[in-house]
Amino acid sequence: MAVGHSLDVAAAPERAWAIWSDPLTWHTWNPDVERIELDGPFAVGTTGVMHTTAGRHHRIRFEAIEPGRSFRLAAWPMPATTFHFECRVDPAAGGCRISQAVGFGGLGVVLGPMMGKQVAATFPAILAALKAKAEAS
Repeated sequence: MAVGHSLDVAAAPERAWAIWSDPLTWHTWNPDVERIELDGPFAVGTTGVMHTTAGRHHRIRFEAIEPGRSFRLAAWPMPATTFHFECRVDPAAGGCRISQAVGFGGLGVVLGPMMGKQVAATFPAILAALKAKAEAS
């Protein structure tokens, strides 16, 4: 089960992608990120730690990247539970459409119906902040 949100942006897809594909700067616009520590470049297999503004720390790994279009990030917020975040930038009339969805693995498959809506409830603010940054640039 994946749950997500999308938002239209009056900026070129390349602009939104440039912002979203730079995890070390997410803290400058994403209201949930305090900082990201990566063990390598923005590439498939790179791991790290996401520090949230809520004081939590989650191990992360980039699972897939389609340059200019999408990436999938895995995070482990609790034992035996994986969240898979799918982040996309698609061309659209007048700019682009940005989308974020979350799917679940491990115990998350069982917990997903309860947690999915709660996790996805943070996406509108994240996407709105990305939109504002892309449109201001």
